[in-house]
Amino acid sequence: MTLVIGLVCFGGYLVEQAAVLLALGVLSVTVALPELVWDWTGGALGGPVVVLLVGAVFLAASALGLRLRRRAPASDQR
Repeated sequence: MTLVIGLVCFGGYLVEQAAVLLALGVLSVTVALPELVWDWTGGALGGPVVVLLVGAVFLAASALGLRLRRRAPASDQR
């Protein structure tokens, strides 16, 4: 459910250029993907691997957010 919320926030950001939607999208994806991997592996991954995964997901989601922000129309940017 958290992943869906994140994707909806990213989609909402494409329509309404609100920074809060972008931040919530990044946060939701950062929480959801490591949780999803933990569930899929049955907790077989150790704590440090999950922390590494959280960092990697955060960097990737942030890069996606920056890319979406750069695609914003020039008239909306100040």
